[in-house]
Amino acid sequence: MFYAIGIYYWHFLPCYNFWMSGIIVDIDGTLLSGNNGIQPTIDYVNKKANQYDIFVVTGRPESARANTTEALKSNGVKFKRLYMKSKSSDDSIAHKKEVGESLQSKQTIILAIDNDTKARAAYRSLGIKVLAPSIIRVVHRTKI
Repeated sequence: MFYAIGIYYWHFLPCYNFWMSGIIVDIDGTLLSGNNGIQPTIDYVNKKANQYDIFVVTGRPESARANTTEALKSNGVKFKRLYMKSKSSDDSIAHKKEVGESLQSKQTIILAIDNDTKARAAYRSLGIKVLAPSIIRVVHRTKI
């Protein structure tokens, strides 16, 4: 019986990730300050990257993709995919909520880390747990 069910649902596998949950992370004020890494958040995200898909969702425009990707890689940020706004005039919060909805339709998103209270509220409205990066910094300092 399991075999028959497995074959029936096999065509869904490329679209849905049943095995990995994901975490959404912002860039500015969360992972990076300018082009400099915010190490406590990077350390936290990189540790979680072994268990979860990391999706970087930013309000930066698509035209900044090359520089943004280079900054993330040069600071050692591990991530699966980078989502950027298609136009600089688009609303960043609406963009982040839309990406969050899209990701949730494909897999379980367990957490969103963002320094913007409005972005956290948007993710929370989707049922996603949220975390301010300042909390990570406090925990990181107390562990040292």
